[in-house]
Amino acid sequence: MIFYFSATGNSLYISKKLHEDQGKELINIAHAFNNNRFCYELEKDEKVGFVFLVFFLLLCLIIMF
Repeated sequence: MIFYFSATGNSLYISKKLHEDQGKELINIAHAFNNNRFCYELEKDEKVGFVFLVFFLLLCLIIMF
């Protein structure tokens, strides 16, 4: 499962490449946040990845909360 947040499309591009390579489900963090979807179930031994942008060595606010 790959969670991503993309403001300009760069993180989305990388997320899609990871999805193509690994076949994992993509979760848009902004859409999940707006839809109050905060719980996800993982399959046994499934790995979780996060792709997001960084502003001046800080996480953007939506990722921090």
